[in-house]
Formats: sequence, structure tokens, C-alpha cells
Amino acid sequence: IQTLLDLLGFKPLMTVHKQRRQASFEWKGYPIEICVDEIDQIGRFVELETTSDLEHLERAKESLESLAEHLELDRQERRSYLELMFNHLGPQRLPG
Repeated sequence: IQTLLDLLGFKPLMTVHKQRRQASFEWKGYPIEICVDEIDQIGRFVELETTSDLEHLERAKESLESLAEHLELDRQERRSYLELMFNHLGPQRLPG
């Protein structure tokens, strides 16, 4: 993939280094996938994921919200790790 990106003229701006730990379990009847990412320079992030059919979608969301509350995860972060790194380091640290 990198060769294709190079051929198209894309250049890397920054590398985000992370260590990920994963686990799977069941919570309130739903399969849960949890990922804990440790991102160099910006901290630790937790991702919770489940699957559900449309009929049970609302209950699945409630299950995730309940788990997040149980784990005392009180903040959602929608930005990418790359965007968080840009914000943390500031424009003076960007190449070019």
C-alpha cells in the first residue's frame, strides 16, 4: 500500500505510535470487544464495540453506555489519533 501512496504523491505527515490491548467478553447479553490503546505523547484511550441486529440496536447501545458508566468512562472522543497528535504538538512540529 505504501508504494501505491508514494506513486500517487502522498507523503507521510506524522507517525502515530500505539500499543493496543484487546479483550472480548459478554455484557448484559451482548458480545463486547474492548480495545485499550496507549498512544505515545497523548495518553490512553478505550474503545468499546458490540454487534446487534436492527431490532435490538437500541438495547445494544444501552448496554455499551452501561458498560462505559461501569468503567467510569465519562468522555467520548471522536477525533482520530492523528488529529489529536496535531493538536497536541502544534503546527510548528509538522514537517515541511
